[in-house]
Amino acid sequence: MAIADAKKRKIGIHLIDWIHLGIRTGARRSVEEYRRLAATDPVQAEGHLARACNMPMRARATINAIMARYGSANGAGTAVAYLGQCLALTGTSITVADLNVDLTAMENFCNGLIDDKIAGTKTLDEIAAAIEAQVEWEALDWSPPIDFSQVDRW
Repeated sequence: MAIADAKKRKIGIHLIDWIHLGIRTGARRSVEEYRRLAATDPVQAEGHLARACNMPMRARATINAIMARYGSANGAGTAVAYLGQCLALTGTSITVADLNVDLTAMENFCNGLIDDKIAGTKTLDEIAAAIEAQVEWEALDWSPPIDFSQVDRW
């Protein structure tokens, strides 16, 4: 695999791992932090909930930055075509359109929660419950194996 293809594959993996799946886990972890801190530090707790609601917009900003940096400057014609090439090299069937549909749905959901917060129609606990009900964990049944028998030499 050429260096250019390796870079494209890395970008594709990043798109899938962090943006496609990671925003869900990040949102759920932020809600857990909100629940943990709500009674003792409400200001910090609300910050975690705000982070959960802003995850999809952060992901969209990251996609736009990737497109601006690696898109047409790399000879792919358009940034979307470049992202498509990156995703194709990961060996999955996920396309740019799939990412966009999922991300748009998450953005709409979270923007609705933000609007409810601003309008005062939902409490912070109701927003947290909505995220817990709607946003699934990335992967509850998998975690990277850790070899605890490894002993560092230094």
